Amino acid sequence: MVPDIKPKDAYLIDALIALANIVYLTETVEKNSSESLNCSESPFIPWAYGEPVMEGLRKLKSSGLTGELYFDADGYNGNTEHEILSLRPVDNSTDFIPVGSWNHATGLQVDMEVFRYSARGFNNVTFIIGTKEAVPFVRVNTSDEGRVYDGFCVDILNELALQLNFRYRLVEPLDSQWGSQEKNGSFNGIVGMVNRKELDFGIGPFGITAERERGIDFTTPFMEDGIGIVMKRPTEQSNKLFRMFQPFNGYVWLAIGASVTVIGLGLFFLNRLTPPPLDSDASGRDSWKYGFKESLWLIFASLMEQGGESHPRGVSSRMILAFWWLFTILIVSSYTANLAAFLTVTILDKPINTLEDLANNDEITPLVKTGTNIYSLFRAGTTDVYREIWRKIQDGPRLTDNVEAYEYVRSGEYAFMVDKAQLEYLVKRNCQTFMLAEESFNNAGVGFVFPEDSPMVDDVSFQIIRMQEAGLIERWRQKWWPTSDTCDTSGPASQAKRLGLDSTGGPFIIFAIAASLACICLLVEVILPQSSLSEQISFQQ
Repeated sequence: MVPDIKPKDAYLIDALIALANIVYLTETVEKNSSESLNCSESPFIPWAYGEPVMEGLRKLKSSGLTGELYFDADGYNGNTEHEILSLRPVDNSTDFIPVGSWNHATGLQVDMEVFRYSARGFNNVTFIIGTKEAVPFVRVNTSDEGRVYDGFCVDILNELALQLNFRYRLVEPLDSQWGSQEKNGSFNGIVGMVNRKELDFGIGPFGITAERERGIDFTTPFMEDGIGIVMKRPTEQSNKLFRMFQPFNGYVWLAIGASVTVIGLGLFFLNRLTPPPLDSDASGRDSWKYGFKESLWLIFASLMEQGGESHPRGVSSRMILAFWWLFTILIVSSYTANLAAFLTVTILDKPINTLEDLANNDEITPLVKTGTNIYSLFRAGTTDVYREIWRKIQDGPRLTDNVEAYEYVRSGEYAFMVDKAQLEYLVKRNCQTFMLAEESFNNAGVGFVFPEDSPMVDDVSFQIIRMQEAGLIERWRQKWWPTSDTCDTSGPASQAKRLGLDSTGGPFIIFAIAASLACICLLVEVILPQSSLSEQISFQQ
């Protein structure tokens, strides 16, 4: 047979050659002529030259890509024979061994048991399996005996080895990558080694993607997972000494200051324009009216919920003052409610809860590991968000290991994206250092990888389904992913956070500044003529 031609293609070529020879050699077939046939006609009228062609095929003896060509009375190729192979252990490895054959003349001939693995597994053969550390899926520990592997996927692998009767040896890829498709179409990492059949299969959190399906086969998914975003948990704010101003932003404080000034000025004009009361005498005609300083002081005192020395007597002025009191109640209540949260909770200035937040944040650089499905996802992304993330990834460091990525995240300038299950494990054990974004994206199945058309995939997938039905997968998940963390304060024993001077010292500083200003005013009063100063700053009762 000609190399690099699939059997089905060789059979098709031989069939076309045979038909061409019969048409050419059969004198009853008119050259360059054909008649259209209508298959829906009843009764059906067959092709006029069909029988002569069939008779010619029965007499044909020739050679082709598949060997000698001759056809029996029924029109079947009499030289067709299929060899049946079975995967068997050979010298501590595996190879395909002939166990039978089939041809049209003798039918199926079986020399030994074909489906040997279905009952007795893989006959204690040793498989070479690729993996790398991805806690808690695969964890690597170093001991005197070398590298020891455990984790969620290793528990599944041990159960597979028990049920299918095989041994294994775990190896790690030289390029330290899980595997993605290169620009030339080849695969790197574990996926590439499995694709080239350098490994029998690979275990770990392999996301099932269409790109990887072009070069390998996946087992039934043993879990569903998405991509999460982990960041450094915000530390105590450096400006928490004046945190009492943070419940309102700067625009609100400016609006409150402007309101005090405008309302004070309005109250002053209303007092000036209001007619005098009937009980006022000519000598004290204006004694009940407020000056601007008195009006401003009354509005400010009301905002501080302290009141003033006296209140205006005009209806219009009192109406303004009444609605100002209502405004004060709402503002003070909102401030008090937010102040409690700002004093006890650390809040991010620009929280990142979604992928869009990360793309729009110029202070945090996204990180992904090269050679992963996440890396390929952003590299091939077409949306604006994915393109912006990919641009930032290219400006960041090149990573192949989770531990290295976590060190970058600790600096507070990076956000790392990987399987959310891995990040949940990290955050549960380091909740004081790391925090997880609320939303995940690109949810997909997670499974093991095998070479294309591997006969082992069905058996392994069947065992994974049995583990899921028996509750083993869930039990191992509870084993490796804790249900609580040290940051959980929802229990009955949790206590309120006590505040120190670093959080409450701001009011003392402001009062000290105000007292200093009061002393300066006193000094001015002493230095300036008492009569002139009294005329300028006295408050009218």
